[in-house]
Formats: sequence, C-alpha cells, structure tokens
Amino acid sequence: MRFLIAPNAFKGTISATDAAKIIGAQLEQIQGAECQIQPVADGGDGTCSLLIDSLGLEKVFVPSLNAIGQPMMGYFGWAPAFHKAYIDVSTVSGIGSLEFTQRDPFSASTYGTGLLIRKAVEWGAKEVVLGLGGSATVDLGIGILRALGVLFLDEKGRELTVFSPKFLEAIKHIQLTPNLPEVNFTCLCDVNNPFFW
Repeated sequence: MRFLIAPNAFKGTISATDAAKIIGAQLEQIQGAECQIQPVADGGDGTCSLLIDSLGLEKVFVPSLNAIGQPMMGYFGWAPAFHKAYIDVSTVSGIGSLEFTQRDPFSASTYGTGLLIRKAVEWGAKEVVLGLGGSATVDLGIGILRALGVLFLDEKGRELTVFSPKFLEAIKHIQLTPNLPEVNFTCLCDVNNPFFW
C-alpha cells in the first residue's frame, strides 16, 4: 500500500516536516507500506522553509533576534541565479519560538526578520519572497522597515525603540533615509487581507 504524507504545520506546535516524519514513522510499521513524504504549506508558517527545501536552495544562516528581542539564529534561502531570497517571518519573528508567557503581540516586533532581509540584500537580493504566517506580532512590518533603515519617531522627534510596549501608538513621524535598499517583495499568506488589495 502506498501513502502520500502531506500535512500542513500545526501552528505554534510542530512544523509540517516534523509532522510528516512522525506520521511516516507510524505508517512504515504497516507491512508493505510505501511512504512518500511531501509536507505542504498554504502561505502560513513554514511556507518558505518548504520552498527552500523543495527547490534545493542554499540556507544562509544569520544571527538575528526573535520577536521579543532575544538573540537567535535565523536563515534565508538563496537563489543566486534570480537574485532572490526566501524568508519566513516565523523563522525568527514567529510565535513558535516564544514561551506562552512571552507572547505579547503589541510589544513583539518583526525587527529580526528585517535583519534577515538586510543580510539578503547585502548578498545581492533584488526580490524577497516573504512568508507571512506564524508571526508573533501585529506590528504591520514596521520592525522590518526599521531594520532596513526607516526611522519611527515620537511626537518630540525622538527615535522609538522597537520591542517596546505601545510602539505603534507612539509613532507620530516617519523619517526615510536615502540609503533604503531597492528590493521587491512577494508576500505569501493564507488569508485574504484587504491590506494587500
């Protein structure tokens, strides 16, 4: 008997790849079972990770920060022929890497994901494929923009610190810098969001 094992991720608990391995290990105990493992994603957490594996891309590891500013290692997939990087927001800014007591979407930031994007641009990326699922924050990508050089200021013109409570509410001015990278984004998500229409 042949089985195709193609689970999605179980948000905040287990990746699609790990789920597929567990299911496969159980099914292989059946006499005559043949298993083909192909985890899937629909734009949610882990989508770019699966694309990186399926396309056989190099993983470039980058020191970064998680959604609450703690150091962690992240990575992006690199397709040099297309000057394209593949990054999941959930890699470093995801809910899965936080303890339950650390989860505060209003203080959390995508700044660490921005550090990955910045490194990809240094490698020559002209396009970033960004998987949006599994984020631990509702910062609208402002952390990413800060890591790329955009400054967010309070009413007195002072720079605001990412990972701080009520960061979004405190923004009164936005200051662009002349050295912002020129990069295109393709955003992958598993919901219809009017913000992207």
